This record gives sequence, structure tokens and C-alpha cells, in this order.
Amino acid sequence: MDARELFYAVQRGSHAEYVVFFEHTFEGPIVKHSIGKARQLHYRVVFLPQELVQQMPFDEYPRVRIDGEISDVPVHGAWMPSGDQRYYFMVSPSVLKAAQLSLGDTVEMRFSIADQDYVEVPDTLAEWLAAHSEAQSIWGQLSPGKQRALAHHVANAKRHETQQRRLADVSRALEKYDGDLRTMMRAGK
Repeated sequence: MDARELFYAVQRGSHAEYVVFFEHTFEGPIVKHSIGKARQLHYRVVFLPQELVQQMPFDEYPRVRIDGEISDVPVHGAWMPSGDQRYYFMVSPSVLKAAQLSLGDTVEMRFSIADQDYVEVPDTLAEWLAAHSEAQSIWGQLSPGKQRALAHHVANAKRHETQQRRLADVSRALEKYDGDLRTMMRAGK
């Protein structure tokens, strides 16, 4: 159990209710935030209040990974720098839908700082790495961020054929691009 979170179960009849306590809580609006210069992408985000920015380990981690809730819907992600001394959290369409939220709504966000080195590796990738010792050795030397990018690339594949193509992408990224999926994609695979 993470020391920053306290989980406990309250017995109610035949089931247990789990309550999670988070270190940080605030209210803020969901706003549109544009990223990019030549080609802008638009996201729905919540900005971290300045008083909480001072409490985050941004000196050590430029992006601080968190676990939390937005309007009681679980979220996992990172506080991202906006380039103007502010930090934002992307609110996914699935969270907006589950919480019945839209642009301009004020939300309550609760969160705790997550393990910054944790990487959730999908079973398909874990099995592939176990079968390829040289790739596993390179994987072990990658930063958690590069590992997360590769794991996410494989985990988002829904069909078996797509997973296999993405495992081939991982193999090529590890072999020729030091595990850097972005550089590989920019090079055109």
C-alpha cells in the first residue's frame, strides 16, 4: 500500500465499499487548451492551481504522474507543463462522458502523486520481452518514460494482428532507435 493513499473497507451487508483518500483537492474549470504551433491540437484540460504547483516535485520530474479522481471518476495521468509556468491535466473524452461533464464545467479534482517510475506492461509485451533476452536487456536500460511509450503503443492495439505489428515496432525501436518510439515514427519506421 502506498503511504500517500489510505484505503479501507467498510463492511455493508455482503459487500465492501472502498474509500480512497487523496493528498490534494481543488476545484477548477474544464477549459480548452491548444498545443502546437504549425498544427494545433485542442484538448479539454484542468489547470493545477498555483498554490499546488509549489507543492509538486516539478524540479525533479518535468511531468508529475498522478492517480486521482475528477468528479468521482478515476483518472491516471500526468501534470504536463504548458510552457507558461502552468501545468495541466488532460481530461479524456471517456472521463467527460462518465462524469457527464463538458467544457466550462467546474470540477472537483482529487489526486495523489503516483510512483514516477511505475510502468504498466501489457501481458503481450511482457511475454514477448521474456522470449527475447536481448530486447529485454535493452528494455531494462530505458527510462520509465520510454518504457511507458512502448507499453502504451502495444496496449492500445485491439486486434491480435495490430498487436503483432506493434510488437515488431517495439523490436525495431529497441534495436535501432534506443527505444525511442517517437524518433522511429518520425523516421518512417
